[in-house]
Amino acid sequence: MNAVLDQTSSFLMKKVFDLQENKAWVWVLVFIAVLFFAYAWYCTSKGYDFSGYVKKGSNWVKIGCVK
Repeated sequence: MNAVLDQTSSFLMKKVFDLQENKAWVWVLVFIAVLFFAYAWYCTSKGYDFSGYVKKGSNWVKIGCVK
């Protein structure tokens, strides 16, 4: 009986640690989404329209701010 409980507890602990490692990726994606919406707000507050498209210019990458 103790062996089954030990295996079960080690299995559950492994799942918890895997979940904690994956939370870092979730926070990175949340941070990128927040930056996207902050940039959209910045563009619209300066009088531009925000399209959300990424366009590569000659030397710069332009992200959705158009007049």
